[in-house]
Amino acid sequence: MYSWFNELTRIQKPNREKEDYHHYGLYEVEILNTLFRNHNVETVLSLGGMSNLDFFLAQYDNNVKTAINIDEAETWRPSKGGNGFNLREKQKDYIQRFKYNGEYIFTNQKLDSYDVVDKRYDVVFCNIDTLRGSMKVLPDIFIKMWSHMGLVETTREKMTTEYEKIFSNVLVTTNMTVFSNYTLEYENNIVSTSTKLRNNRTFVYQADDLPL
Repeated sequence: MYSWFNELTRIQKPNREKEDYHHYGLYEVEILNTLFRNHNVETVLSLGGMSNLDFFLAQYDNNVKTAINIDEAETWRPSKGGNGFNLREKQKDYIQRFKYNGEYIFTNQKLDSYDVVDKRYDVVFCNIDTLRGSMKVLPDIFIKMWSHMGLVETTREKMTTEYEKIFSNVLVTTNMTVFSNYTLEYENNIVSTSTKLRNNRTFVYQADDLPL
């Protein structure tokens, strides 16, 4: 299961953009993929995300009908060296590679506010740390993907606390935080993990990495 994840390449700078740069753990991919399956996700909005790989991993072998990706970039350019890639072309490649059969819309648009979330979606991904304002309509599930470059922990905690004002259930992993006002139904059977509960938060990390 998830053998296709092992085919993704994790190439270091400066050439990472030539392949499938990602920083997810396999346990996080299983959580995303089974969240989509168990919650019957059909409509998805992704804010930022460049290649939108997190969406394609989540939707694999599920039944998403419509996916919209809004990104102000058109190309991914490395800071040093390499040729980068065109976002539309990379996403077309992933549509084929990860067997996505629904409607897919890429919109090149400047993003500075959450007010683009103006109708109901099953899932909203956010890969941008600087959006202002509030979503006009809350999704069933909101997934904040944290940059591998990393925010300082105090900033990540502050943002999480703000989202908790509108979402009652929170699932925390190394690279993402999932918010919902529904019970989050996911599976986590492939990789050995540790789980800790604290108030409304569930922390899931690889077994040796769970913070005390």
